[in-house]
Amino acid sequence: MKEISTTNHRWRDRSSRSMSWLWFSCLALLFLLPPVSFAQSHLWQYRPFRANDTDHSGGDHICDLRGDSNADGKPDRLGDYVTVLGSVIVEPSTFETGGRLFWIREGRCGILVCGEPENLRLGDSVMVRGRVRLSGGGCLFPEAGPAGPYDIALAKGGTTVRYGTGDQSSLPIPPRDYAARPGDYGGNLVTLTRPVQVTRTLMAGGDEFAWAPCGGDSLIVYIDGNVSCPIVTGRCYMVTGVVMGIVMPSGSVTSSSWCIAPRAATDVVEVGCSAACRTLSWGHLKTEYGR
Repeated sequence: MKEISTTNHRWRDRSSRSMSWLWFSCLALLFLLPPVSFAQSHLWQYRPFRANDTDHSGGDHICDLRGDSNADGKPDRLGDYVTVLGSVIVEPSTFETGGRLFWIREGRCGILVCGEPENLRLGDSVMVRGRVRLSGGGCLFPEAGPAGPYDIALAKGGTTVRYGTGDQSSLPIPPRDYAARPGDYGGNLVTLTRPVQVTRTLMAGGDEFAWAPCGGDSLIVYIDGNVSCPIVTGRCYMVTGVVMGIVMPSGSVTSSSWCIAPRAATDVVEVGCSAACRTLSWGHLKTEYGR
């Protein structure tokens, strides 16, 4: 009986040593396999960003934040604290001098970010934590300001980390497509692929609003007072700018609307055209803007 007990004890010792060696081998293998790159090692801290991700700790997609499933003019994620990645398409201090407003874009979706002053450049890739809100009340331009019911903003409550260079290019959009559904491009940077002819302008303080008909619709260009960019009635222009909802000045047909806001004088280029918009290839447009 004693011999059997001794044999069992030896078997358990060998089994325990085998399991310990197996665990040690696995751990050693894990530490001996380095990440493919430093970037991969860094990304271990975060789960991949997915368009259907609802946990802010792992990241949200800007397109998700703009969702409005019941079409009540308010985003479904209103009030949520989220984390997003994006590329800067409008630098701080472009439309106001305090540096508290800038726009970022991820794919085909963009959003206004407001909060403490930032020192960012076009194309900077950033990670922003904040709360989804309507852009009125605290996220306003000193002059006119984005319209709360028409656009959303991310009220920055965490750090903004600059970690590289992203895509700052604009989306090429035919004017008729934009004029028919401007809200589809809210918060993003667009370039109209055909010239538009200005038929009416309206000054409001130091700002200017310009209307251009396009088929059965019309589009509005908002020239902020900080952007030195004169527009003349009757002339035609190629326009690039960020799409935003904005409070319209008194004397307008509507109290608020979507508009394209150029960031600088180089975003508005006068071209020769007839009363009808002429076609301009995207290749030609890229050549013009690439000079």
